[in-house]
Amino acid sequence: MNERTMRRSSRRSGARADAPAGANVAFVTVGTTRFDALVAAVDDPAFEAALIARGVTSLVVQAGAGPAAPSRLLTGGATRGVTAGGLEVEWLSYEPTLAPRFAAARLVVSHAGAGSLFEALAARAAVVAVPNPSLMGNHQAELAASLEGLSVLVAATTDTLAAAVATADFDGLVPYEPDGAGGIAAAVDALAGRRP
Repeated sequence: MNERTMRRSSRRSGARADAPAGANVAFVTVGTTRFDALVAAVDDPAFEAALIARGVTSLVVQAGAGPAAPSRLLTGGATRGVTAGGLEVEWLSYEPTLAPRFAAARLVVSHAGAGSLFEALAARAAVVAVPNPSLMGNHQAELAASLEGLSVLVAATTDTLAAAVATADFDGLVPYEPDGAGGIAAAVDALAGRRP
């Protein structure tokens, strides 16, 4: 996300709750399940470099039942701190609601669960969806691909996440307009080749 995208994202959604003054926040969520591969992909210098290149100054990671603290971005079991590259990092397990985190974020990296994706899209953040292949027949991959086909988000895997953040055209994403479940469900059905 370049600085222009950051400004555009801010205009589309208004003030961001809980964001440090002047911060461009990236928020990562694994949801309520374990997704250690996603946690490992964000606890990586290549992901940090991609965020910094996009102008992100603060990273918040909701790791769920995964590792309680990063091992590469921060050391010594710290859950808050600043990386050697200057990125502010906050690591947490769960919160009662993620709505304030989505509202504060300019970029959301999320497992591809429907609830998290639609909440992030409704908050007007740029979204990168990372399917968890270990869940229910890999249905998250189908949802991520369908929504990427609608140009409302970018889909990635844990192996391609850093590159996707570094190279994605977030300016080319279409703002998600909630129109009730019927509209998006119909669009996903049409992309999947299903008839009503």
